[in-house]
Parts: sequence; structure tokens; C-alpha cells
Amino acid sequence: SHPNVVQVLDQGQTRETAYMVMEYVPGATLRTLLKSGPMTPRLTLAYTQAILAGLAAAHRAGLVHRDIKPENVLVSPEGRIKLADFGLARAATHHSGTSTLMGTVAYISPELLSGEGADERADIYAVGILLYEMLTGVQPYTGDSPVRVAFQHVNSTVPAPSSYVPGLPQALDELVREATRTDPAERPKNADALLDMLQEVREQLSDEELDFDGAARKHRRHHGTGAPTAT
Repeated sequence: SHPNVVQVLDQGQTRETAYMVMEYVPGATLRTLLKSGPMTPRLTLAYTQAILAGLAAAHRAGLVHRDIKPENVLVSPEGRIKLADFGLARAATHHSGTSTLMGTVAYISPELLSGEGADERADIYAVGILLYEMLTGVQPYTGDSPVRVAFQHVNSTVPAPSSYVPGLPQALDELVREATRTDPAERPKNADALLDMLQEVREQLSDEELDFDGAARKHRRHHGTGAPTAT
């Protein structure tokens, strides 16, 4: 039970059908909001902080979510943010590989794609991909097939968000880089650790940097209304 996690109110079975009764969260998913383009660093960090707070509660309980993605982040009209769908969650101490690829390929960690076991750091990688997408409005890796996307996760380094949206603060580039290290041993060990890093970055940024409008900058680049300048 956590303010940033969708509550499960009941569970049971009727004949051959198992069911769960979950908290109803009105509003939209983060995926719907991302259709409008990049978010400001201030909003991105606020959303990520809430996601990490809920994820940290799961990690402290010994669970790995394994399917962090915008569709599983619910945002109410009042701005309450809740992490949903722990359907692929499993014990963090279970490190054995699996022959079935679980999760969503756009956000899945290299170790899961390589058939290795996953712990909390697989969730950290997915949050790093989310961070990139909120700051830029696009996913770092795309392709005409899931296999092509998976190949990039394993063999490439997630680019700096500022390489797509010039003017984003370097501190945000560093935060994304730390969360999306290919080697899980080099990432923050769990959501609490990444949350500490995020708060440090938040304190470093000025109001001007926090309110940087990446969507407007992207619009100007695509419509030729002026060359981008550093903010």
C-alpha cells in the first residue's frame, strides 16, 4: 500500500476465472500525455519522483515490477500519479533467466533481453528510458521490428536527451545516462538510490532550466523559425 501505487482491494476465483479488484483511478495514462510532446524538466522530474516513490515501496518489499512504461503510469485530473499493473512483478531475489521475454521491448533492460535474471536495476533502466521520453517526446530506440529495438538496447548507449532537444541541462543528460547504463552493476541499485540522485539534480537546476520548453524548441527546429540557442 502506497500513495503512488494502485491499490489491490480484493482477489479471488469464480470457477475457472481468477480476478482482482483494483482501485479505480480516473484520468489518463502517461502515454496519452506524451502525445502532446516533450514535458518541461520540472514536470518530468515531478512525475519521475512519484513513479520512483511507488517503485521504491515495491523494491523495499522485495518486488521487481518488470514492466515500467507510460501505459502503466496513471495520472488523475488532480495530478495524482500512480504506478499500475504489477502483473509481471516477481521476487527481486529470483535471478534465474527465462525462455519467454517478458515486458515491453521499448523499455526492457539489456540483461532481460540477454536472457539473464533481473533485479531492481532492470526497473531503473526502464525509468531511465521513461525519463528520456518525457524530456524529448520520443523513445531513444525505434525500429521496424521488436528485434531491431532489442538489438539497440543491448549494443548501444542511450543518447543524451539534449542531443535531440538542444538546451536541456547537462544534469538531466547525466541522470538518464546513470539510469540506463548497459551494465546493471553501474546503475543505481534500486528506486531509492535513483530517487536520491533525482532530488540532487532537482536542487542543482535553476527555475529557468526547470521550465525549459522542449516542445517549443522542437517546434522551432522543425518549422525553421530560428536556430536553437543554448539556454
